[in-house]
Amino acid sequence: MFHRSISALGASVVLAAFLPAGASSQVRLIPQVGLYAPVSDVGEVEGVGGAVDIGKKESTLAYGGLVEFGNRDSRAAWRIGALYASESDVPVGGVGCAGCGPARSTVLVAAATVVLRPVSLVLVRPYLLGGVGAKRYDFSSDTGLDALDDGQTRLTGQLGLGTEVNLGVLRFIVELSDYISSIEIEEESGDLQHDFFFTVGLVLGG
Repeated sequence: MFHRSISALGASVVLAAFLPAGASSQVRLIPQVGLYAPVSDVGEVEGVGGAVDIGKKESTLAYGGLVEFGNRDSRAAWRIGALYASESDVPVGGVGCAGCGPARSTVLVAAATVVLRPVSLVLVRPYLLGGVGAKRYDFSSDTGLDALDDGQTRLTGQLGLGTEVNLGVLRFIVELSDYISSIEIEEESGDLQHDFFFTVGLVLGG
């Protein structure tokens, strides 16, 4: 089911990317800053003395940017972008890891995304997001667990919502996106990862 959803999102992104641009098409640059908030445990591995639980990463600062293509007044646009979640602690414990301290992790996501704007209000314009891309996990640890020695890059889907606020000379966006992917722990599939990014972005151009 997850991989079928990713494929459908990918097809939508590719279709939007190759739609002909009208005379009023625009390019907008949008730097973003906000909060990274994972909601899933990483998973469980088998340590020397038994099972080791690798818990949910802590929330941390996130920042990045977007390039958006399309008329801002149209009902659809597409964009490419990336967000980076700075280093946060990952709790590690269990009978097979007595005395283990936390590991540390950073997350980088990059995606091509379709923006759908169903309605337009006076000062705000809400929209939906659907995209596909890649997610990079990097771990550093003093626990000696092979599962946390190396990073990994995974296919990810993006689902989200947001709104654009128009204050005349100033435009900004507020977004919440869930980047959904699998993760591999000791050559086995860990828990499905839901990595949320809540961001505010300043719209430049267009």
